[in-house]
Amino acid sequence: MTETCDDDMPHLILHVETTPAATQDIEMTEVIHQHLERKHLLASEHFMDTGYVDGDHIVNAQIHYQLELLGPVVSNGSWQARDT
Repeated sequence: MTETCDDDMPHLILHVETTPAATQDIEMTEVIHQHLERKHLLASEHFMDTGYVDGDHIVNAQIHYQLELLGPVVSNGSWQARDT
């Protein structure tokens, strides 16, 4: 679900994306941006929860949409990353 959050404006739901349970959040970041762009509803900043943000998405959002993607970056949860 994407909604506006400006303090001085009404909070409105702009987009809802329903997926199968097996779909990972990270797979939907680009899809959400494409849908918002098609509706002419992209803002200059997009705050997203953990699971939607990684380095590639931050760069792509800036290059393709002139959008600052903000949120906690997904960490590598593999045993190899934890073992270093």
